[in-house]
Amino acid sequence: MARVGGTHGAVGFISMSMMKKSLNVIALPSRYGDELVIPPEHESTATNYPLTRYLQVYVNVPKGMTEKHPIKEFFRYAFSSVGVEALHEKEFVPLSEKFVEKNIKALGL
Repeated sequence: MARVGGTHGAVGFISMSMMKKSLNVIALPSRYGDELVIPPEHESTATNYPLTRYLQVYVNVPKGMTEKHPIKEFFRYAFSSVGVEALHEKEFVPLSEKFVEKNIKALGL
């Protein structure tokens, strides 16, 4: 951020959780039209701002994974109200209910 901030005309791309009030946010054309949009500070689902991405987590699920396996424990926490609130406090854009439900089912939680 410092290098971009110190270079005239430079553009950078950072996570919303790293945003500071001193940074200038650029309005871009929406994914779905010509309307200019800026990223919201907090939003309950993915936005139509064109420069968004999901944080991907890949899991190699071992055969016969038990209910107490650390992988299941981690996702049980991450998808719980406590885990969602922890992400919200760090200013991550929350996952949609549909996404959470789909992945809870896929992991057998």
